[in-house]
Amino acid sequence: MKKVELVFVPTPGVGHLVSTIEFAKRLIRRDDRILITILSMKWFSDASIDALTKSLTVSRPDRIQLIDLPQVYPPSVDPMKSAEGYIYAFIESYIHPVRNAGLPSYIFLTSNAAFLGLMFYPPNRHRQNSSEFENTDPEHLIPGFVNPVPSCVLPSACFNKDGGYTAYLKIGERFMDAKIGPVLDLNGLPHPELDLIQRDKIMKWLDDQPQSAVIFLCFGSFGEPQVKEMALGLEQSGYRFLWSLRVPPQKDASGIVHFKKPEDMLPEGYRERIQGRGMICEWAPQVEVLAHKAIGGFVSHCGWNPILTMF
Repeated sequence: MKKVELVFVPTPGVGHLVSTIEFAKRLIRRDDRILITILSMKWFSDASIDALTKSLTVSRPDRIQLIDLPQVYPPSVDPMKSAEGYIYAFIESYIHPVRNAGLPSYIFLTSNAAFLGLMFYPPNRHRQNSSEFENTDPEHLIPGFVNPVPSCVLPSACFNKDGGYTAYLKIGERFMDAKIGPVLDLNGLPHPELDLIQRDKIMKWLDDQPQSAVIFLCFGSFGEPQVKEMALGLEQSGYRFLWSLRVPPQKDASGIVHFKKPEDMLPEGYRERIQGRGMICEWAPQVEVLAHKAIGGFVSHCGWNPILTMF
């Protein structure tokens, strides 16, 4: 039986890496001929990615191997002027040799059709108008949108002259060159840092709560002032809540990355005051939590990942 090898190159970040690994597992379960290699890029030393790599090594999934690529020097693009330009330049420094290998390429896209249409639009527009978007431009006829789209609602990168527009243009060109298959997975997946004991603790706590009485909060990373304001607001509201609180890594003056626990950012004595009414965890099984009868509301930052999970 002839084997087929696939090489996955996910965007840097543990969220992208986790979804790529789960997608790879589903592929190999569907076809015994498939072998998969995942190339992992890193912005910086990341404990979450290290834990995921370690867990994958221990479990040794059949026909999947994960390779940590050596870190590269940061690009010269100023991330404060264009985050999109910085991210594109960083990824380009990794994948340029892969592109020259002449391998057929595909895109694993979890965003919606409107986003795909938006990415197709800049290359087509650029053929007639090679400058960045302007607020004074007439409304745009973008594939996937029923009505014309005014410039004022487009992402800020479309107007950015410091690499943002160029990044969108190049990404759109890559999208047009590759084969794209949107995938929506509603089964969910555990985070590598969430062990089964912690998962059972969360679900047991929810089992003890009244029906539709708990608010589930998941915002991604917050700074300490935001965490304290949110914590006090939840305490004063009187509502029951489950809060998935992720603490962002911080660098000291020497450039060493430090990871805090949620307790380090909460008001003093907070856990004792909300005991029984509120629960705080770093990661939670979102799909299981949202499907639980005790959940009556979901508060998030409206990123695409929680929106997919919610559906």
